Amino acid sequence: MTPMEAMKKYGHPWHILPEDYQMPQGEIEIEEGQICIIRFIRSDLKFNLFCLSFPVPEELMYHYVLGVVLTEEHKLKIFKE
Repeated sequence: MTPMEAMKKYGHPWHILPEDYQMPQGEIEIEEGQICIIRFIRSDLKFNLFCLSFPVPEELMYHYVLGVVLTEEHKLKIFKE
């Protein structure tokens, strides 16, 4: 499902930020652990994450994959299934 299809199906509302919202300045502290992200791999064969792009093998084209950011190790691991 696309994000819009999921929102229609499950009814999760979008949260609109106030007009005066400002992003925090400087670095944001991240605790040690894992951040899990699910992405759909399109024909460009890239896993997009936080304005970064990582190439993936052709076998992942048109599949959802799980990306796990290991914050302590500064690594990204990508899993299919």
